[in-house]
Amino acid sequence: MRPLQLGPDRGVPTSFALAGGERLVALATPPAPAQAQKGLVLVVHGLGGSSGRPGVRRLALGLQQAGFAVLRLNLRGAGPGRGLARGTYAAACNSDLLPVLHQAAALA
Repeated sequence: MRPLQLGPDRGVPTSFALAGGERLVALATPPAPAQAQKGLVLVVHGLGGSSGRPGVRRLALGLQQAGFAVLRLNLRGAGPGRGLARGTYAAACNSDLLPVLHQAAALA
């Protein structure tokens, strides 16, 4: 199989507030041109990943081409928001997702 050429990352950094003044950063991308927006999808990377990993970017590209806006969330200690929240993500950080989901719903 031939790797997909992803081109430059055009995601726009979007900050999400957490308790205690901490923040997470997601990269936001609209649906592909000529596509009516069907919804907003939050994509979360896996262990040791970030919003810039090829698999996350490929998934986001497919969603965009299908008409979805995409937020590629960076968890604690990952990607461009690395210094905005203490520690690194783990299963105990799942409580970070609820405030992000509430704020993302307001964007949708």
